[in-house]
Amino acid sequence: MSYQPTPPSPQDAVVGLIDGHQRNLGARFHSEHQTSGDTVGRFTNVAGATVEVVALAKFSRDINGDRQRSVAVGAAAKCFGFGCATPDSGESFTGPVPLDDNKWDTAAGVMPLLKTAAEWAQAHAEKCRAQPYTGR
Repeated sequence: MSYQPTPPSPQDAVVGLIDGHQRNLGARFHSEHQTSGDTVGRFTNVAGATVEVVALAKFSRDINGDRQRSVAVGAAAKCFGFGCATPDSGESFTGPVPLDDNKWDTAAGVMPLLKTAAEWAQAHAEKCRAQPYTGR
């Protein structure tokens, strides 16, 4: 993997999720209703476990009952510590928009949700003492 001088943009990650879904629309084993995610941030707690922030894109096929393909973008944060008492922040999404709308405008809607999820993840990483999974 090549060196990246700046972190990837979360908005680019959401656009990539939308592009991937649009590319697979005609595939034989493709689902119209799915939620895809991409990790856009990671924090480490005091004990070494990770807390990840994930950008989400939820695809469905029913806006206002007209069977139109739609996408809603969202964010979530999850702690991967063994025995964590509050392992996730919950998922929050924007309202669904047609899949054929401008994907850059749609992806821009995820930024406030990601900011909230990142704030939860950082605060959680500062106080969580759960151990990382060791794989044993």
